[in-house]
Amino acid sequence: MKLLITRFSVIFALLLFMGCNEEDLVITDSQNFELVAPEASNINLNFAFPDNPAFTLAWIDNLTNSSNYSVDMATDGDFTTPVALGTSSTNTFTMSVANFNNALIMAGINAYENASIFMRVSSGGMFSNSVVFSVNSYPETPPVITSPSSGSTISISDATPDETALTIGWDDPDFNAATTQATINYDIESALAGTEFVSMASVGTTVDILSIDISHADINGAALTAGIVPDEVGSLDMRIKATIATASGNLVRYSESISLSVTPYSTSLGLSTWGVIGSGYNDWGNGGPDGVFYTTDQPDVIVTYLTLLDGAIKFRENNDWGNNLGDNGADGTLEPGGADIIVTAGTYRITINLNNNTYSLEEYSLGIVGSGFNDWGNAGPDAKMYYDYTTNSFKRGVKLLDGEIKFRVNNDWGVNYGGSGGIISGDNIAVTAGYYTVTIDLNNNTYSVVADDILGIIGSGFNDWGNAGPDFSLTEVNPDVWVGDIVTFVDGAIKFRVNEDWGTNYGGTGGALSLNGADINVIAGLYRIRVDLANNSYQANKVQ
Repeated sequence: MKLLITRFSVIFALLLFMGCNEEDLVITDSQNFELVAPEASNINLNFAFPDNPAFTLAWIDNLTNSSNYSVDMATDGDFTTPVALGTSSTNTFTMSVANFNNALIMAGINAYENASIFMRVSSGGMFSNSVVFSVNSYPETPPVITSPSSGSTISISDATPDETALTIGWDDPDFNAATTQATINYDIESALAGTEFVSMASVGTTVDILSIDISHADINGAALTAGIVPDEVGSLDMRIKATIATASGNLVRYSESISLSVTPYSTSLGLSTWGVIGSGYNDWGNGGPDGVFYTTDQPDVIVTYLTLLDGAIKFRENNDWGNNLGDNGADGTLEPGGADIIVTAGTYRITINLNNNTYSLEEYSLGIVGSGFNDWGNAGPDAKMYYDYTTNSFKRGVKLLDGEIKFRVNNDWGVNYGGSGGIISGDNIAVTAGYYTVTIDLNNNTYSVVADDILGIIGSGFNDWGNAGPDFSLTEVNPDVWVGDIVTFVDGAIKFRVNEDWGTNYGGTGGALSLNGADINVIAGLYRIRVDLANNSYQANKVQ
């Protein structure tokens, strides 16, 4: 009976074949389990879109008739060490960029290392064919600081400012230096402990190196910038910022921070007993105190940075005529009670050598220029910076625009400075719109652009209460002490406010300052302004 059935089946098949046209005949393998997509040989992972699909596999299964599939990957075609990617109840499987990248990292494939990845599908002990892709992962794990330990005390000394005070080391777990095809810029950031790096400074940068030596001077500068008082113990938080420039933008990762105990030393040059008086500065004492000189590291050599007016000046000690110096013959030498020194308007560096009674008067104004402030000088003068003798640096409170800035001397490109990552260089410095305290330290070759609340002048006596232009930005040269010169007033009134907003404003009378206080009356002229928020006082000194 079985033989008859078999013969019948064969005869039926032959008759069926003979009744078909040749072009109608299709022969298929009914036992296939085959990956049919994707056809691409590369998987590009874009960290900017972590939830986007990294890939989609699709397959034909005429073998297992299953509804439960597993998807594996491996680094070799024999799947010696398979890694499970997931499961599917259909004939497709999709994985996001972030999940696939994590799987690659977990499989030991270093970030930005070219790798070949094999994939296959299985069900019930049966396997599909495999497909192979070329792929680069990106780093997910942030750097990890390995030394020093959080809570360490760092000893710093002004006797060895350029020597190494601290070596910071870290690991970058997703990378292997031998195979990584990316440049990683590391920036060591510091901030006052517990402030979440809202205002931070850079204390060093390196490229593709997992350690950096930081000098006594740099740690000290970071501590002072953070607001730690000289000769008092304070805490700095420090972290590693790792940046990789890619076609999709900058990939930035931050390490966990560590806290370090430091006792900064004072970098103050000190106040001299000598000052500048004259019609070229303070209307011979009628327009406020004399311009102050500062000591230097050279005995009896003093220096100051002042904006002068057309007129004459002399030098005197302790704001008193009992000991004063002028220049008979205008030859650069000083004589007791000597002749007035004729000056023209401008900003100057004045140096006196009391060892031989000589002096120099040179034009020197360090300012901010750029599309982020004055259209590279086409929309007005540079933002003049003020000297801070406590840190031996120049500062400016300023409102910036989206753009770039640089620093230059005397509103001229002959001497100019740019920077990157807090270190002075030739590069333009990118800035975003806002209010900032900008600092440049030419001794330590550093700069900072820190978002800040900036006190400014508004009023009918200056800018028609804001209708005729921005407020005049003052600069905090010492804690709570804000200065500005030369400010041109018209007859009217002024007040002080923060970030061009009335939410915080100050007025007053008779030199006493108060929150939401009365308008301060001024008459037309040129003024030097000083506001001390620590003792709630102000000075509006008319100098011309």
